[in-house]
Amino acid sequence: MKKLILISSLFIVVAWGQEYDPETGEINEKQEVKIAEASKDPCIQAAIDAQNDVNGALWYGAGCLFPILGLGASYVIEPNPNAFKFVGKTSDYVSVYTGCYRIEAKKIQQKKARNGCLTYAAAYLLFVGLITTETLQP
Repeated sequence: MKKLILISSLFIVVAWGQEYDPETGEINEKQEVKIAEASKDPCIQAAIDAQNDVNGALWYGAGCLFPILGLGASYVIEPNPNAFKFVGKTSDYVSVYTGCYRIEAKKIQQKKARNGCLTYAAAYLLFVGLITTETLQP
């Protein structure tokens, strides 16, 4: 029984813990988005920076270890962009960039925390199912 639980949990960690590049098939350690030099739109820059700055593993772990609190925190906590990126920028650029950054970063936080919460729910149901089948068998 313990071996089955260990093997299933290792399979879950390996299967969902890696991200593959669809073009090359290589494992990505961290999804890095290349910044286009031609792009001057603050929303595009904010979305790119939010994808690079948000710690997805932290939010996934929060959703997995503390399902209700982690998911709730992902909706409440608003991330702020790095202030050093605003040196020499206009106030309009800063306000648009900040708004877009917060929206995109919150989306990422909520998605990762939700995935962690669903993983916790699936693991819980799996373990409860295993326990009930063992107690029902003579």
